[in-house]
Amino acid sequence: MKSLTLTAALVTLLLAGAAQASSGHYIKGTEGLEAATLPPPGFYYRMHNMFYNASTVKNAHGDAMNIDFKLRPFIQIHNLIASTNKTIFGARYGYSLAVPLVCVGKTFRGEHFPDFWNFHNLGEITVGRSAHSFGVSDIVVEPVILSWSGDRYEIRADFGVFMPTGRYNKNDISSPGKGFWTFKPGLGGVFHFDAGKTWSASALAQYEIHTRQKDTGTTPGNHFLVEWGLGKRLMQIFTVGAVGYASWQTTADRGDKARNAKSRVFAAGGELGVIIPGPKLALTVRSLWEFGGRSASEGSMTVFALNKSF
Repeated sequence: MKSLTLTAALVTLLLAGAAQASSGHYIKGTEGLEAATLPPPGFYYRMHNMFYNASTVKNAHGDAMNIDFKLRPFIQIHNLIASTNKTIFGARYGYSLAVPLVCVGKTFRGEHFPDFWNFHNLGEITVGRSAHSFGVSDIVVEPVILSWSGDRYEIRADFGVFMPTGRYNKNDISSPGKGFWTFKPGLGGVFHFDAGKTWSASALAQYEIHTRQKDTGTTPGNHFLVEWGLGKRLMQIFTVGAVGYASWQTTADRGDKARNAKSRVFAAGGELGVIIPGPKLALTVRSLWEFGGRSASEGSMTVFALNKSF
């Protein structure tokens, strides 16, 4: 009965994830298969290399805008994770720190730029501008990660804070920082369909609560994101499966220059991973393609990830 209930909850999250995207702090596509797991006790280093490529902007009705637009950031996230044997409320406890490095290239050209645009790190938009920059973006700390597990399931709850440590200038459309704080509670789960834990379904939901942005007086609307995965483990060293995400802006921006529309976007793709037991490494590659965008860009995300356990 417990397994049936957990399966129903995961299916509900996956279906919800197929239905509302955003320009929040969290980088969509960071996590893939079995995203809601906390690794066994130990210390871990993860590096995500993320390539996003978009040349389409969708309006509030989901139609492509007639505008010359290119957004091609490269993001490298260095993540330190501590997983402990300590328990809180019956859950295993962990914590993490992530430092993102961002190389941004943005181009905007056209007769007019859409009013709804709410990528808050773009600053004051002027038509016909191009910019490039590299720097440390906003650091995120997760002081609390809790994991409850059974024979075939794991449930995760966490809380994170994005700090405005990255350089931000409202007149620089390529600023690596966003100029505001974000508080991020998260909840997710993984269910294994067989005793050998070779088949899995996972979903990780996160809600971003944003504060007022530096220098602009705008408070970005909050965002809800679900990352999901359906995967298969082969020979205990390979993983393969389908992954995706869905993101919705749930509240309107506030402020004198706030945008009116709320953004959304969905994405789906595939993931392949391999575990190298000797050096305790895991390598992962996944690609996702966005669709169904409204008041947002649409493009593709490719991620190369390395995980090292100590």
